[in-house]
Amino acid sequence: MWVGYWIISLCLILSSIAVLPILPVFGEEKIYDVVVVGAGISGLSAADALTQMGYDVVVLEAKDRIGGRMWTDNSTGMPLDRGASWIHGIKYNPIFVLTEKYHIRTEPTVSDAHQKSHVYYDSNGNRMDDAQRKVIDGRFADFQKYLDKSAYYPEHPIKEQLFDQIFLYSRDSEKSIQNILDNYAREKGLSDKDKAEFEHVANYHFVNTWAADISEISARHYGMGIEYGGEEKVLPGGYVQIIDKISSELDIRLSHPVNKIDYSSNPISVYVEGMPEQPFKAEYVLVTLPLGVLKDSVSGKPSLLDSTKGIVNFTPPLPQNKVDSINKLGMGVMNKAYLIFNDISFLEKDADYQFISIMNKEKGAWSFFLNLNKSLGKPVLLAFNSGDYGKKLEQLDFKRSSSGNAGNLANHSYAEPLKELVGPVEQDEYERAVVNLAMENLRRTYKDVPEPKEALVTRWASDPYSRGSYSYPAVGSTPKDYENVAEHVMDKFFSARLFFAGEATEPNNWGTVHGGYLSGIRSANDIDFWYRWNHGYERWAYVFVAVTLGVGVSWGIAAWQRYETNLAMTLLGRSQEVPLYMTVLISFTVVFAMVMYYWLEFVVGIFPDFFDFFTQSDDECYTISRLIDAIPYMNLSPQEEATFYQQYQRCIDT
Repeated sequence: MWVGYWIISLCLILSSIAVLPILPVFGEEKIYDVVVVGAGISGLSAADALTQMGYDVVVLEAKDRIGGRMWTDNSTGMPLDRGASWIHGIKYNPIFVLTEKYHIRTEPTVSDAHQKSHVYYDSNGNRMDDAQRKVIDGRFADFQKYLDKSAYYPEHPIKEQLFDQIFLYSRDSEKSIQNILDNYAREKGLSDKDKAEFEHVANYHFVNTWAADISEISARHYGMGIEYGGEEKVLPGGYVQIIDKISSELDIRLSHPVNKIDYSSNPISVYVEGMPEQPFKAEYVLVTLPLGVLKDSVSGKPSLLDSTKGIVNFTPPLPQNKVDSINKLGMGVMNKAYLIFNDISFLEKDADYQFISIMNKEKGAWSFFLNLNKSLGKPVLLAFNSGDYGKKLEQLDFKRSSSGNAGNLANHSYAEPLKELVGPVEQDEYERAVVNLAMENLRRTYKDVPEPKEALVTRWASDPYSRGSYSYPAVGSTPKDYENVAEHVMDKFFSARLFFAGEATEPNNWGTVHGGYLSGIRSANDIDFWYRWNHGYERWAYVFVAVTLGVGVSWGIAAWQRYETNLAMTLLGRSQEVPLYMTVLISFTVVFAMVMYYWLEFVVGIFPDFFDFFTQSDDECYTISRLIDAIPYMNLSPQEEATFYQQYQRCIDT
């Protein structure tokens, strides 16, 4: 009988031991290596790179689609990008490299600075002749030279880091482009009419690039950034083609709006709306929220959109210098209105132009139409409304305006505060009201303009998960603010676990798709470094540094003592000797320093960034160095990779 009890007890013990390996599956919550907040281009590029490195990554996206501010809409039967449209310069641009890798068709567009590409209309609807255009274009070119006297341009990265940030960044940073323009008009003695026409051209250039009024753009730092060489291109099939390729192998959770990130302990807890008891946990978190969302998140209350939807609470609060920089930078608004016609013959001789600029009494209102028939072969006009008017348009009282009783452009009413549209009915009513405004503007300039057969209208300021289009250097901001937004947050153990990416973290590539992409790669490499550091790998780098410094100091002391000994021997007329321990010490120091350098450069990866720092004063060197960072995760052929590496080496050599 006792034998039976012993057998049963032994079986129970063995059974318990057997199930121990699977208990964590049922008893412990999953902890990811990395949680990425946001499935825009920066979040996707980071998640893709980290996944290729072998990390367990999950991407949480608030919307029911991926792409963020890259949104290709096919509802009209043709792919139309509601958000980002352009590849800004193709030379060493990672986005263009991806289009070539995946055989995605691109088409060049003529620069809006090219005289043959644009036509102007004055406030009375009269087409400006070549002589008037030449005067205006010449005056604007002269103004840009005048403006550049107030602008800051870095001469070299070393000087910028050690001197410019302290003494030059903040000089005249409170001045806007509008301030400089007013001074220019006063000095040149422009009449009110000439100034109004000139201001329209300036607004047309700056507002439709920086997505903000010239009164809000920093005259000191408006030009910061790197211009990529080559053509400006668009994707006829839409940016969705890039997004789909990058995201194909990723774990993405749609309709998962994050509302709280608690990084007070390890692992970090990421809370999703509607799931308060089931936070996602990870050792590292990458935040890729748009600047507009960050602004309202750190302020505690919405600044423009009357909604707390999409706002994320950070526990503990983010460092004050990061909060200050988030508040200093500007979030621009650029809204689009696609007008789809059967044909665009009503443009007559303007059908050969790509950019049509129409002056309105209200600054920035319907001032810029892009003729897509020129670049894409589609009978579509794309209107841009940016800056303050772009925000104001989203506050249009569409119920009154769409009723047909609103009268002319100046008589439309606008509602406060800005709100998110509810349902497809409100969206349709708003779209009709905006199209009415567009048609009023076109019919003031052209005859017999038919109603568009379809239209598509955007509202980026009232999107709670974007709260704007893209960042810009606002009055009072400096390039350092972009760097502060990008800076990772250290925990109480002085380890980085909370990271930030997005175009608003790129002082040299803000407001661009390639800037967002590269910021994701940068953050992925940072997370990889800190993961290895926290798991005991990179800590030996500091041990090596400490040992090398110790050996170096010991060698210096010994050398000084030997110098004194040799001096005494010289005075006594005796021969000088180099002791064996000095030879060993010097040899050990040289060999050890070489081994450590090799390890830190080719294994840890610290030194390349350090030495690149000295070579990036040249724009082309900078652009290719950033591409080199991304190449390991782009799955290019060995021949393509070798080509870029050779070009980079030539850049460094010269």
